[in-house]
Amino acid sequence: MYSKAVAWAYKHGVSAGSGSAQFSNLPIACAPIGSGDSTLGVLVVEVSPHFDFDLALHSMLESLGRLGGVCIAGLRLAEDGHACGKYARAPKRRGAPC
Repeated sequence: MYSKAVAWAYKHGVSAGSGSAQFSNLPIACAPIGSGDSTLGVLVVEVSPHFDFDLALHSMLESLGRLGGVCIAGLRLAEDGHACGKYARAPKRRGAPC
């Protein structure tokens, strides 16, 4: 059942699990890791059954998901820049990304 909540959060780009509107009966909280309009992954936290995972904690989890997305996007840009630097120093080839 956990995988359904994770898949839902990934597909819709919205939090799921404990304290949310979707899959609220599960002892996990899922927040999408997003960059722009795309979801790159899902951050999942197991929640103790005696713990109230409130709106403030959901906001924090969603913030961590957005921060993770920014970090991943930055790493991808750095990889692209590194690849472009290789191509800039090499003789021009057909199909080079830069």
